[in-house]
Amino acid sequence: MSSVTNIKFINADILTCLFEPNSFDFIVSIATFHHFGTLIILDIHEIVDSILRNAIIRRHLFWRYSLTWKKEV
Repeated sequence: MSSVTNIKFINADILTCLFEPNSFDFIVSIATFHHFGTLIILDIHEIVDSILRNAIIRRHLFWRYSLTWKKEV
């Protein structure tokens, strides 16, 4: 992985990180939403739709969810 220079992995608290607008080309989140406590999946869909157009949220086994989003070209 050290030979790859155009990918940056961030392992952080999404609620406290600040990102510049248009600083992402691709976003993946796996097994994260269940940590948001009182938010239900409908709230999450609404929030995601307002921020990331065309993001895909999928439900997996044991109430785990994944989110994928790719920047439109």
